[in-house]
Formats: sequence, structure tokens, C-alpha cells
Amino acid sequence: MFNRKELVSLLIAALVIGYVYALQNLSLLGFLAMAGLALIMIFIHVLGQKFTALFYDCSTESSLWTIRQFWLKKGGHFKFDFPAGVILPVFLAILTLPFIVIKWLALTTFEAVPLPSRVQRKYAELTEFDLALIAVGGLFFNAILAVISQAFGWNDFAMMNLYFIAFNLLPISTLDGSKIFFGSVMLWIFSVVFAALMLILIGNVSVITTIIAAVILAFAAVVLYYTSMNS
Repeated sequence: MFNRKELVSLLIAALVIGYVYALQNLSLLGFLAMAGLALIMIFIHVLGQKFTALFYDCSTESSLWTIRQFWLKKGGHFKFDFPAGVILPVFLAILTLPFIVIKWLALTTFEAVPLPSRVQRKYAELTEFDLALIAVGGLFFNAILAVISQAFGWNDFAMMNLYFIAFNLLPISTLDGSKIFFGSVMLWIFSVVFAALMLILIGNVSVITTIIAAVILAFAAVVLYYTSMNS
């Protein structure tokens, strides 16, 4: 299910996040502890994408987030794949020392490929909505991990997962948020509102109340958007 290239990418991403979280009081033990937690978080995220992809008869391969285009003009691009998923988190963390205001946690992206069982179908091509659902699947697994962590009193790990979801919902470049946004704006709105409310409420009210309130208000936001677009 995971190839060597993927495992290396996930390990590098975990080490970067571990460094960002441990930078304020940098120590080898703290760095390794945070990198270990980050590896669990990213592994669950990618596992969620892979399981969701199986429902659509396709497979996914994750890699570190890279960019080429950095400006709208034709010449505004790098001549190589710029490792934004590695450089940006470290740069922002160092830039905002000693408080580290921005802990950028969107480090990976994925590509989906149809399996032979899907290729045999009449409509084998993956749609943007299919990609959106696969992206949401990974973030949903992180939401479950956050809820479980909060239930066991692991507040910091719960918040790490929720911040991870929030950053990956940004609709830029090839991040999950971009796939969700262009696949379904309503699904993106639901995901953003749900994640925002989870961040606000978790730890302040019960886990069950947090989930119910987040789901209801996220649905309300989708309905409001739909009615405003069709009025």
C-alpha cells in the first residue's frame, strides 16, 4: 500500500513538523517526540486517503508538496520543483520566533490513479469530485484521530490534528483544499466550517457536543450558500 518513495516523503514531513513544534525549546528528545506524533498524524491522513480511494477503484500516492508556478505571469515559475512543503514551514517558524505564530502543517499532496477494475468501466476517468472526496477522506481520518485524542485527554495532539486539517483545507496549489474546492465548493464550505468549529469548541465543551454543533452549523453554512446562489 505504501511504496518506498511515499514512506520517505512522510518521514521527511514528520521531521519537519517535529522541528517546527520543538523549535521554541529545541532538544533532541522533544524533537523526536513531536516528530513521532507528526508521523502518526500524517500516516493516518494518508491511510484515510488510500482507504477512501479504494471505494472509487483507484490508488493514491503521496509526496511532499512542491510548486513551480509562483506568479500569474508566464515567466513567474521556478525551473525546478520547489520543495514548498519543507521550506515554507521552517521559514515561517524561524521568521516568527520566539513565539512561532505560524506552524504551517500542509506538507504533502497526492495523486490518484485508476485501478484496472475502474479502467474497465465505461466512465473510468477520475472526476474532480472524486478527488475531492478522497481528499476529504484523509482529513476525516484526522478529525477522528483528534476526537479520540481529546477523549483520552491528549489535548495537544488533538489540536495538532485540527490545525493540520485547517492548513490542508487552504485552496492553494495542489493541496487537499484545492482539490476539495474545485471538486465541490459546498463540500469545501462544509469542511472549513466544521474544522473551524472543532478548533473553537474542542476542549471547551464535551466531545459529543462539539461534534454535533460542528456538523449542524457546517450543514447550515452549506444551506445558506446554496440558497444564496439560487436566489
